[in-house]
Amino acid sequence: PDSKWLATGSDDTTIILWDTATQSITRKWEGHGDIVWHLAFSPDNRRLASSGAEGRIMVWDMEVAQGEDEQIAPLATMEGHTETIHSVVWSPDGKKLASGSDDMTVRIWDGETYELLHLLEGHLGMVSFVLFSPDNALLASGGADYMCRLWDVETGELRHELSGHNSMVWTA
Repeated sequence: PDSKWLATGSDDTTIILWDTATQSITRKWEGHGDIVWHLAFSPDNRRLASSGAEGRIMVWDMEVAQGEDEQIAPLATMEGHTETIHSVVWSPDGKKLASGSDDMTVRIWDGETYELLHLLEGHLGMVSFVLFSPDNALLASGGADYMCRLWDVETGELRHELSGHNSMVWTA
């Protein structure tokens, strides 16, 4: 969010934290045992969430990520998805995370304790994206079932199913 860093993830299982001013590598570490699919900085830039092909989300402390240690440990590892997690995002207020997976589920996590708050089921194919509304109230998800679903973030209830596409829904 503040343009100081860029994080990239790769098929080689690594995450690289780049200094955008110098275009140099600040830190490189192995983040997952498989492909790193998605990365998202928290709104305050203090944490980085990563998701992988092995179905885990890891949250990294950005102050530690700037240090000299060979390997850094995640602040948290969130497990529950059984397949690749294509998308992990922070809510605009930084209090929650959401994830969408090939296992056809969406999950909402507490952004401080990293505990699962809601398991959202209803997609009939892989979930390619999740996205919080600017007011933190709704979560959109979509994917291989050609649908976009809107969920109530606090209750986990499905609010709306939006249809109209004739193919994969990649983003909102």
